Amino acid sequence: MSTDEGRPKFKSTKTSVAQASPEELFYKLSGRAKSHGYLRGPQQDVLREYAEKYRAARDVAFELPTGTGKTAVDYLSRNGGGCNPGKSRTCR
Repeated sequence: MSTDEGRPKFKSTKTSVAQASPEELFYKLSGRAKSHGYLRGPQQDVLREYAEKYRAARDVAFELPTGTGKTAVDYLSRNGGGCNPGKSRTCR
């Protein structure tokens, strides 16, 4: 008797494709709320600087004013084609 007998089969997942930049990833995301139709100026600035200068850095810290969307910057920098598994990212 197989140990998998009677268990449901999981769907296979598609292999994700790394985006060219964090900014590109943002605009390809579907289901964004209307309030998140575009990146705010400070978000764009820090993501562009990150993509140009710090993508290969082991540790990166972001400093942005309150309410400017640090969570989005953190997510996009980790998943926008620049985060390598096993490398630490410190985002604030």
